[in-house]
Amino acid sequence: MPNGSSIERMKKSHLGWMLLFLILCISSYLQAQNELWGIDGSEWTPTSPIPDFSFAGYHQGEIEIPNRKVEVSVVDFGAVGDGKTDCSAAFAKAINESGGRVIGVPPGIYILSDRIRIEAENTILKGAGVGETILHFEKGLQEVDPTTSTTGGGVQTNSWSWSGGIITIGTAVGDASPKTPIVKPATRGQRTLSVQGQGDLNTEDVFIVQLIDDTQSSLFKYLYRGRAGDISLMKGKRFKVSQPIKIEKIDGTKIHLNRPLRFDVEQRWKPVLLRKKIAAQEIGICDLTIRFPKRKYRGHWMEDGMNGLQIQGINNWAKNIRIQNCDSGVFVKGLWNTVDGLIIESKRDEHSSGNSGHHGISLQGSDCLISNFKIRTKFYHDVTVSSSSVGNVFSQGEGIDLCIDHHRAAPYENLFTQIHVGKGSRVWKSGGSAGKGLHTASGATFWNIDSEEPFSLPPEDFGPGGLIFVGLNTRSIDRSEIPEGWHFDDIKPGSVQPANLYRDQLKHRINTLPKP
Repeated sequence: MPNGSSIERMKKSHLGWMLLFLILCISSYLQAQNELWGIDGSEWTPTSPIPDFSFAGYHQGEIEIPNRKVEVSVVDFGAVGDGKTDCSAAFAKAINESGGRVIGVPPGIYILSDRIRIEAENTILKGAGVGETILHFEKGLQEVDPTTSTTGGGVQTNSWSWSGGIITIGTAVGDASPKTPIVKPATRGQRTLSVQGQGDLNTEDVFIVQLIDDTQSSLFKYLYRGRAGDISLMKGKRFKVSQPIKIEKIDGTKIHLNRPLRFDVEQRWKPVLLRKKIAAQEIGICDLTIRFPKRKYRGHWMEDGMNGLQIQGINNWAKNIRIQNCDSGVFVKGLWNTVDGLIIESKRDEHSSGNSGHHGISLQGSDCLISNFKIRTKFYHDVTVSSSSVGNVFSQGEGIDLCIDHHRAAPYENLFTQIHVGKGSRVWKSGGSAGKGLHTASGATFWNIDSEEPFSLPPEDFGPGGLIFVGLNTRSIDRSEIPEGWHFDDIKPGSVQPANLYRDQLKHRINTLPKP
């Protein structure tokens, strides 16, 4: 039987092992911190290489998507969910006569032969669940509303190949006049601007800071930090970049913004403040399936417009949606729009390329958010950002062999975080017409990206300096392989802290807001 001194030694030994274990845990935790972000944003400033993504999504992430009760039903307008009756007229009547209300769609299969537009503010189309309410569209957009168009490479096609939804939520956002000139330079990260007069400036409306390129494409080159690549197709284009803001305070000709600037402001880019025309807001769709027939996919630029959703406007949303057998899943435009809880799957025969459609999810707006998504089929472009894509976020998603498509023409400061790409054989496969710059401009951020098999970093012609790669399941990377200006942290996915950069940035900002 151990004596008292033996017991004391055992206690000390046990305590020593506990302390060592604690030290190792803390060391491991600290090693998993990114030096640009730190613990809970301790190392971050508005001028840091990591952009501020915390303003993405519905009401800039500060308000939850509403869960309102059904007020009226499509059945009241003649819809029958028997899988046989054409309910197009009944749905149109319900939407046209129930603006501002929650329109319920009870369990059933509803046959539709026309597109649906929901444009009245505060209107919600609400099903009984993705497994209960099925909207079966018999036709694609090209059959309902034929168009013709040409790709950047001169291929004849239709505009539904890369835009539009059989269900459209919201209306396009326009600009109100007059323009308020910005009269002094400002730098990225700054939160004040000097303007010429006060015009229609106020602290209630949404404004954008807009820059327009000059004849030397100096703005375009700036977004690429001086390494834009081939920009032959951009010459002579009236290229613009903008950032939505709200004004916190007006102090004579000096205005205080609610957020840091994403870019420098220079007089050669004719900087102005524009008040946005308030498009219909608070429009939503939730808890249902959008289904198309099981037609074989015909191939790239041969789509019939069997596209699920297009969301546009400001502060509009979709939640708990399943889309089946589509040419393209979701197109998101506008400002501060959110899609949360999206499943895209296909039971149609694939094209010989192995793809079942063109675009899975395409974010073409500013500060929009896609969260909790699952893409259970392959598209030419699974998730896409392109020209006019600024400050958008793809958060917490997965695919079977996801490609993170950057479609050229200066997508700027977009985030992909906490994503499992599946197999990992085509992570960086990207499209877009040559002559419109490298695939992405500066600020593209990839944080906690996992896969079944390790993958490489993208090739050097993917993007310029200012790209951020943290917590990726990459093969062994030699520092000499990393292009100049790229930030790469060799932290494994699952270990990196925080696991989700968007959520941590949002929490960091909310915690620093003034208390009411």
